[in-house]
Amino acid sequence: MPSLIFLEAEDCGWCILATAEIRRVERATPIIAFSRHIDTPGVLELMRAGVREWVQAPVDEGSLGATLERIRTELHELGDNGTQPSELVSFLPCKPGSGSSTVAAHVASLCAKTSGCPVALFDLDLTCGTQQFITEAEGGTSLLEAAQHAHRIDESLWSRFIAKRGKIHLMHSGFPSLDGPLDPHQLLRLLSYAVSQYPVVIADLSGHHETFAIHSLEQSTQIYMVCSPDLASLYLARRQLHFLKELGVADRLELIVNRATFHFGLGQTAIEEILERKPVAYFPNAYIPLQKALKERSLINEDTPFARAVSGLIPRVMKLKTPPPEKRPAANDWMARTKLTHTLQALKAAIHSFRPSDAALSAPANRVLATQAGRDNTSEQPSKQTAVTPACEPVPASQGLAIAAASESTDVPAGPLSPPARRRQSQKTRAPRKARQSTQ
Repeated sequence: MPSLIFLEAEDCGWCILATAEIRRVERATPIIAFSRHIDTPGVLELMRAGVREWVQAPVDEGSLGATLERIRTELHELGDNGTQPSELVSFLPCKPGSGSSTVAAHVASLCAKTSGCPVALFDLDLTCGTQQFITEAEGGTSLLEAAQHAHRIDESLWSRFIAKRGKIHLMHSGFPSLDGPLDPHQLLRLLSYAVSQYPVVIADLSGHHETFAIHSLEQSTQIYMVCSPDLASLYLARRQLHFLKELGVADRLELIVNRATFHFGLGQTAIEEILERKPVAYFPNAYIPLQKALKERSLINEDTPFARAVSGLIPRVMKLKTPPPEKRPAANDWMARTKLTHTLQALKAAIHSFRPSDAALSAPANRVLATQAGRDNTSEQPSKQTAVTPACEPVPASQGLAIAAASESTDVPAGPLSPPARRRQSQKTRAPRKARQSTQ
């Protein structure tokens, strides 16, 4: 929608009719009328019809500048009062059963929670609409009944048309009717009024591309097509992409892969190759949590993986500024994050806990590295086994000579030293022993 409309008012009657038609489509856009000659009653009629300002042609730069400054100030104040610019976001499936309605309902709920304001949800699937069943919204009338009064829609009528569940204001599809298709112009009037009243308006389409659905897509600021990772769904999604490209809305279109469990079937790389573009989000399969939530007459719990995945899409839908990622310290920056004094004290206590007592420090068994090479009594060959006693603490200089003398004077250390390693018997020593045992 434009931010400002200049309307020629040479024919006052035609200008009043044009203003009334503009007001039916968009109520908030300011209109400035201009003409060469007009009387005071004509200006009053234009103001009653909805014209905000009137300037005389040829236009003086000073008066035009003052008029634009007043309009700019009003638009700025209206923009500051709103939380976010209004968005018309459409969801459509690539084929029935893709989960587009479930995604649209949870996006509407999370947008309402994020903004703190109600969010409008339009169920535009006139044949198989399920939003009233999913959201359990109560009250209101059907979309077809509301469209018959779209030319005089106001706040009182709107409150009677919608069904409410929490902060979700639903315009449900009602029962299938044979009265005829929905008038696209009536739908656009309802959507325009909703956009002027809500920060976000969600439209749930059937994917059949009815005339009113195409008009809704053309007015949408964002379009999300939902598919699943099976081959038939991916094939239809690719075909829908070509159709929407011809329609001229491909620049606002994004893909969502629902039930994306890659334990079997196609992987993420194969899906992107088939679709020839990268989806904006992958939602996990939530069949069991969804059935449980429907039994409890509520939406899926926000702690489930599906709800967490949908919440990642909300900043994009509402065009919020995502916070910058937290700066993680480098791997070698642990010194800056740790109190060095406490760390050194803990390390010192740990080292002292492994130290032996003073009595053990004086024992020569804890200080000697003894290597004994066993030799055979008959062959004088060194044995293959070597006994090694690990060294612990460094030996003081005063005790080093006494320990060395003790190790040189005796073959086997006495006292608390560990017993020497057993010598392995060779084949020559075992043979006579076996012979003596046999003779005995």
